[in-house]
Amino acid sequence: MSDFERKYITANNPPNTPVYDEMFFQNLFRELNTISPELEPISISILASLAIGAHRPDLVSCILDRAIAKNQQNLELSFKQLEGVIMVVWPFVGIPWCVTACLGIVNVLEGHNFLEVADKVRRPSLNSGHKQIGEDLMLETYKTVRNEEVRDMLRQYFPDFSSLTWTVVFGYCLNETTETGVFNEAQSELILACCLTTSGATRQATSHLKASISLGNSVDSVRAVLKVAAMLVSWNGQVFNPLDINAICS
Repeated sequence: MSDFERKYITANNPPNTPVYDEMFFQNLFRELNTISPELEPISISILASLAIGAHRPDLVSCILDRAIAKNQQNLELSFKQLEGVIMVVWPFVGIPWCVTACLGIVNVLEGHNFLEVADKVRRPSLNSGHKQIGEDLMLETYKTVRNEEVRDMLRQYFPDFSSLTWTVVFGYCLNETTETGVFNEAQSELILACCLTTSGATRQATSHLKASISLGNSVDSVRAVLKVAAMLVSWNGQVFNPLDINAICS
């Protein structure tokens, strides 16, 4: 492990944190793609989101390194997907964990002399139009969740927080990531749900997994995420809070 990795990528890991295990991650990818083959094109994104949610952002660089070793031709797509993951999950997991993931990605790209791919992903600037886009997207996302009281309470008592959520999180981070074309709307929502699933936020994870199904993801894709999430969290020495698949699908 390099000094850079010790200082910036694994510094937040507590003692006795398990190190990346290639065989274990091969098994995670196999489980994910066997249960839900439709997830294979975004499997590195699913695993990266699950890892960040479990507070193991150091694993994201290992996932990218694995993808490069497997197929260098897909390097640009792999980077675009992981950059998209960061944009989708940071408001839900937190900046410190995502900064660690970003630094790990840069370290891998620099090690392979591929930093130029990072200059090719740019979104339009945040503007006032993103507020309406975000509110429309949030209404569409939550239409099957049926927890309007949450939105109404936040709107009434935390208006600034609510406005930022609509504008920045949904209008910009989620919508503009989907607009890049690297993910479709259903995939972006599932990636968001992944980080919540391993973070322990079971109520929010249930809501977003339910929303992901309403946007077009299959029940099998949710089953695959839950199976792999439980495996990852357990391997990391944490207790996984199980989610009720029947409640998610109802």
